[in-house]
Amino acid sequence: MIVLFVVSSPDAGEMEMGGKTYLRYSVETVSPYNNYVALDRMYLITRFKKGNLLVRFTTDVAPLTKLVGETSEKSAYSVYVKHAYVQWKAMDNAARTLKVQFGIAPTIWPGIEEKLWGHRFVEKTTYDYYKLEPTADMGLVFRYTCKLLPWELHTGVYNGNGFKNLENDPHKDVMGRLSVYPTESFGMGKLVGIHLFGHTTTQGIGFKDRYIGGISLNHSLLTLMLSHAYYTASYKSYVKGGSAFAILHLLEGRLNVFGRYDLMDDYTDSFVVGGLSYRVSGNLRFALSYKQRDGSNAVVSLHTEARF
Repeated sequence: MIVLFVVSSPDAGEMEMGGKTYLRYSVETVSPYNNYVALDRMYLITRFKKGNLLVRFTTDVAPLTKLVGETSEKSAYSVYVKHAYVQWKAMDNAARTLKVQFGIAPTIWPGIEEKLWGHRFVEKTTYDYYKLEPTADMGLVFRYTCKLLPWELHTGVYNGNGFKNLENDPHKDVMGRLSVYPTESFGMGKLVGIHLFGHTTTQGIGFKDRYIGGISLNHSLLTLMLSHAYYTASYKSYVKGGSAFAILHLLEGRLNVFGRYDLMDDYTDSFVVGGLSYRVSGNLRFALSYKQRDGSNAVVSLHTEARF
């Protein structure tokens, strides 16, 4: 990350500029063994901070097609504005913190799952992969953390179409997540977490509902997460699904062995991803992965994450 200091006056604030890119080389495991080089993502990130105010602007370069299990690679890319929001730290003391975000801001569920998964450059998190929860959207978000008791509550009202789409109806999506960390009471930090998430729309119950419950273990040697979802596939037609992943941290966290199994759409649609990753430095990681969805053509890939 490149850090630029604005020096026109002592109170001018601080600006940071940087980014990261995900590159991949993939080979399909079934004849004719198609292989391709791909740019999965490139993020350019700008942050400006002054006092209790933070402004973030992030662009996202992304391919226009899903690549796993396809027999041909499309090279078309598009540039999106992923984040463009203002954050005000309304409260920050020994007992509690409250942050208010307005604009194209991160949504409520994917962030916590992505932080635990830690391998976004290999694959999206489960509910992002299945297009149930976008990672960002236009909205107003409140993020409250209680420091005396081990819990946090994040809630927001969003347009509901994700950061890649324009708002196309008058209804809004309402999301909320409660996370409780009982081990903090015993001086063990966020070793164990219990997470409850809800997502619905002002159009009414049954139109677009997402209910997710999860439990996490976050240790220096092992990270685990189990989650289960109950959601609408169509109007008032509910289906179930779930996910489990584990990451074994070796060599002081530089080497990771990871695996994930998703089973969605009333347990009829499966996706598996696993492999190894190695952190060369704080700015460079490599990974070797195996992916297969619902018994289709499997793909073996070499991934690179570069931060700048």
